[in-house]
Amino acid sequence: MKIYLKIIKWHFLLLLLILITNTVSADESTVQLKWQIPVDNLYYFTNFGQANGEENYFELNVDKILDEKKFNGEVEDRISKIQFPEEANMITVLEELSNGNIKSTSYLQNFTLPVSENELPDEKAREEAKKFEEMMNKVPQLQGVINSSGKILSFYLPQRQKNLLALMFELPKDPVKTGDSWDINFICLELGAGFMEDAADRVNIVRFTDLKRNVQMDQIATLEYLLTEKVSGSMSNPMTQQKIPTEMTCSYIGRHEFNIDQGRWENINGEFQIYSTGFMNSKVKQNLAMKPIEQLPEGINHKSGN
Repeated sequence: MKIYLKIIKWHFLLLLLILITNTVSADESTVQLKWQIPVDNLYYFTNFGQANGEENYFELNVDKILDEKKFNGEVEDRISKIQFPEEANMITVLEELSNGNIKSTSYLQNFTLPVSENELPDEKAREEAKKFEEMMNKVPQLQGVINSSGKILSFYLPQRQKNLLALMFELPKDPVKTGDSWDINFICLELGAGFMEDAADRVNIVRFTDLKRNVQMDQIATLEYLLTEKVSGSMSNPMTQQKIPTEMTCSYIGRHEFNIDQGRWENINGEFQIYSTGFMNSKVKQNLAMKPIEQLPEGINHKSGN
């Protein structure tokens, strides 16, 4: 009996040792995150929604930038009516090119201008608004080429478009393990001539925080995004040479889950925030959510290779 119990104990200890060794090995092993595009393409639905209970606003202080005698009440009234849409949807098509790179094409879905028909002055204005909405829903609003690690190859794109492509597709180029971090091609704040910096700070970190398996036993990598930028200084009024104290802050905090075996995002969830004071006062807070879909929705007429 004692010998039998000893054998059981040794088997238990050996099993425990194997489990511990496997756990440590799995935690310390590296994985490669790469896009895999099926023959019939890959489709994504993206929603940009206003955060619950938040009201976005935009106020351009024209009188601080220009000589107030140079603009009239109509210009000021038009600027004051600038609105942000409460929600915008986007459909993205990923297709593999003959050279192995990946083309991304994004369309707005059911886009409408953030203005009611009653606010349009006449029938002609309403017709033009309708044509503009139709155009926005048919013409691709974002196109770019990436490689299998999501690096943006379309170097000519404006940075604001690269920002979105980086959030949606950029992956680490080298194998990574949990705890590793890297940066992405994301620069939110841009200030031109006339701005004099007093201070600037930037954090650009994507961290691999977890590796698990889903019910299909696919490996799922969880990536957490912490992207923040802040600048302060003064903006010169070109007419009066007056210096306007200015501060701008931009941030994106998100959690993205990548299916390593399928080579695609399972889901993306994050939040944008932009605040500014000075020559422009604004507050923008939007949620970002992206998930794969099985087929293109009705109304999205995409032709591969276009």
